[in-house]
Amino acid sequence: MKLRALFRALRLRSWTIALITLAALGASLVYTLQQAPLYASTVRIFVTPDASSSKDDAASKAGNKQAIESYAALMEGDTIARRVIKQLNLNDSPSKLAERISTSVEKDTFIVRLVVTEPSANRAQQVADAVAEEFIVFLGELQASDESSSATARVIDAADRAERPSSPNLR
Repeated sequence: MKLRALFRALRLRSWTIALITLAALGASLVYTLQQAPLYASTVRIFVTPDASSSKDDAASKAGNKQAIESYAALMEGDTIARRVIKQLNLNDSPSKLAERISTSVEKDTFIVRLVVTEPSANRAQQVADAVAEEFIVFLGELQASDESSSATARVIDAADRAERPSSPNLR
């Protein structure tokens, strides 16, 4: 008896349910279409941690992993953002630029994937290249101040220029 009552209520309210569903879909479409398109540019950087820890033991591997993650975090920080702003003469604050920079370490490698998201494909590419370049210079400066460390970094895949926006995803 309860199931029959449910179907009767659904049938009586079908127009209301359909209108609410259409209104929600329309609102989400309008919101999505009003979002500014953002382009993402990716650089891959090979970072060799301190060569003095050449042992192949678990402690050494854990230390290398931690070092690579620390370098990735540096790329996202205000120090590198400040250098990029100065190099490219940008009008952003370091914290705003740093929000548009993200990094991830590729699993079981010394490769850091750096992604910069910007409203312009050209600017995303320029900023991504500049972040990689400034990080490599900064790492060299860190090495000069600590002679016992010998970490190095080099770009293995330069920034790509996005052909289409990475967001909003209209699908």
